[in-house]
Amino acid sequence: MQRDLKINQSSNKQRTVRDFSSAMFKLLEHQSFEKITVQEICTESHYPRSTFYNYFNDKFDLMNQCWNEQIVKLNFDDGKRVLASQIIELFFSRSYELVQENRDDIQLIMQHNDINDQLWTSFRSSINNTLNAIFLQCEQVTESKLPADMLSEYLSSTCLLVLKKCFFSKKVVPLEEAQRYLKQIISDSIFD
Repeated sequence: MQRDLKINQSSNKQRTVRDFSSAMFKLLEHQSFEKITVQEICTESHYPRSTFYNYFNDKFDLMNQCWNEQIVKLNFDDGKRVLASQIIELFFSRSYELVQENRDDIQLIMQHNDINDQLWTSFRSSINNTLNAIFLQCEQVTESKLPADMLSEYLSSTCLLVLKKCFFSKKVVPLEEAQRYLKQIISDSIFD
């Protein structure tokens, strides 16, 4: 990414980034991520390519920004003050609500983007990196008998596995059932 989009931005810069993100999601409703070009993003957002490249290196960079915007909505920062086992439940509750709010849009995007394509691979990577960072700050993880990085990776991967089952299978899995899956997969003995 060309500009640090985490620092305070003017409303014009925020609007420009939001317009590019909106254009990307609109295009994803009609074609796969792999087929979308920077020119199409610029045409959809009504900005020249030079403006795009002032903010992003390429469409992958924009997609990472789009995922980061969604992850911010989950508000993981307050999760750093709870136990690792509670973070999972907190993460699921918020993720479930976010997906429910955007279910129609997700279904449109899924018509053109397979769960194993680059689009969803980048999503999983963004979520995985965020979860790993959070789990590595939990005392239960850092003080475990297992290596912290390995345990963090295991917990993150397990969360993503259950999320995939919950949101990307034919049958919608209720939140309570998804949390039960997690509790069965991640036994209490990990945190002894």
